Amino acid sequence: MDGLSQFSAEQYLSFMWINNVSRYLLVAGLTYLIFWKWGFEKFKDKFLYNEKPRRADLRREIFFSVLSTLIFLLPTIFAISIKETGVVKVYFNISDHSIAWYILSYVIVFFVHDTYFYWTHRLMHHKWFYNSFHKIHHLSKKPTPLAAFSFHPLEALVESMVFVLIAMFMPVHFSVLIIFNLFSLFMNVYGHLGFSMFTEKQLNTFPLKLFGHSTHHSWHHQFYRGNYGFYLQFWDRIMGTWKGSLEK
Repeated sequence: MDGLSQFSAEQYLSFMWINNVSRYLLVAGLTYLIFWKWGFEKFKDKFLYNEKPRRADLRREIFFSVLSTLIFLLPTIFAISIKETGVVKVYFNISDHSIAWYILSYVIVFFVHDTYFYWTHRLMHHKWFYNSFHKIHHLSKKPTPLAAFSFHPLEALVESMVFVLIAMFMPVHFSVLIIFNLFSLFMNVYGHLGFSMFTEKQLNTFPLKLFGHSTHHSWHHQFYRGNYGFYLQFWDRIMGTWKGSLEK
């Protein structure tokens, strides 16, 4: 990748891993402290569960999340290894494509990732894949924000490969991938928040009714089926897997 040619592969990968861990600890960790520790009394009326998870659950979520930040490097290593073939279409100078394309690429990545996540997530609930690796994530029956990256290594690999696939099929600026990864983490943390930030009435108004929320993903963790989507309700709605919100 020409824009990073001043760094060795080892330096770049070290930077990326530190970046992955730092993002997780900052976003997921800070959100956990705000809602589950410092502000629990303030937000407890919005709490979705009847009890908090055990400390062992928190340790497991942190362990597998940090492990996932390492696994997330594998697609990057793959992309670097094939960069000379020209298959990877990541570019570094915004002037290489129009500003309109730069903005549009965010929108495309959003919908592609949402589609990819729905279908891979639903497939991982097949008994072959669920028992092999997806079960690790569902050990968090009452997930906290710390569960955002709590995946078996194979699931972490599946989750991260979407960005390599995107980069192989469309030109995408490096910053789009970086910014979108951060946005994805925020949405992942929100999905595992464990608190309902909106009333049921608000969730059924536009535009909130287009998206998945913490109440919806908490339902998924409680009952292991339905609500497979990430950002949008779209695929769940049209495929008949929408289950709505969690009730205590």
